[in-house]
Amino acid sequence: YQRRVHGGFNQVIGRCICGMKACLRCGQEDHSPASCKQLDEWESRIAGESDNLSWLSVNTMPCPTCKVPILRDGGCNHMTCPRHTSDKDFCWVCGGVWDFHGKHGSRYFDPPCVDDPDVKKRSVMNASKGSELYKFQKYVTSYTEHEKARKHESTVDMDTAIKYKEQLEILNPGYCANYVTEAIQTAVEARTYLRYAYVYGYYLDDSKSDFFNFKVEGVESAVRALNNMLHDIYQHSPTSTSKPPFTRDNIVDAIGCLRNRLSDISKGLEDLK
Repeated sequence: YQRRVHGGFNQVIGRCICGMKACLRCGQEDHSPASCKQLDEWESRIAGESDNLSWLSVNTMPCPTCKVPILRDGGCNHMTCPRHTSDKDFCWVCGGVWDFHGKHGSRYFDPPCVDDPDVKKRSVMNASKGSELYKFQKYVTSYTEHEKARKHESTVDMDTAIKYKEQLEILNPGYCANYVTEAIQTAVEARTYLRYAYVYGYYLDDSKSDFFNFKVEGVESAVRALNNMLHDIYQHSPTSTSKPPFTRDNIVDAIGCLRNRLSDISKGLEDLK
């Protein structure tokens, strides 16, 4: 086995003879750089309904009479619940019943309650909730997209690479085209790391987000470049007399670049602990 430290959490990674790496603490696949605790909290949050409730609390206001959540998509602060008549209209700012003859009157766009300390405090809290929820949704999207890409690369792309490799070696006896499948394996490794990097990154302090994003974007650009090169060479028939768009050396260099980026981000995130 191999021991690695990421973000201050001690992880023990075991490697099978087939190449599969697993976390010996939680039994899941190698989820570096995320800790077991981070991954467990992350998966629990994705599986739960807490974020639906958070979205409702940030973006809707309950009708003060029937408590049905109302969504405001523009206009003034005078709200009408479809379940009630106009005497049950309410104020979007303070959430109270609209007082036509008192404090609200006809001040539909700037009701006096905007200066209420409790209202201001709630607005700050909602803004904080909204910002955190936006960050979570953004990181979940990246986490999911890398998993989709990994599945496609490990199945469809790998099958294509194996066929292309076999064609090259049949047409060129003695020629080794292992670099084609090695490129896919490296891309899958990168997708796996990036997937869990977003779990790790979500729990980082905001002060470290810029560094994290810079490192992640470096790996993402390298894996995209490698995939684009592979896509281009697949369009070139091995039997063609014309030059392929990229040579073996080009692909090997791209593989090396991606591996260097992976090594760099691994060290960089360790230094953030």
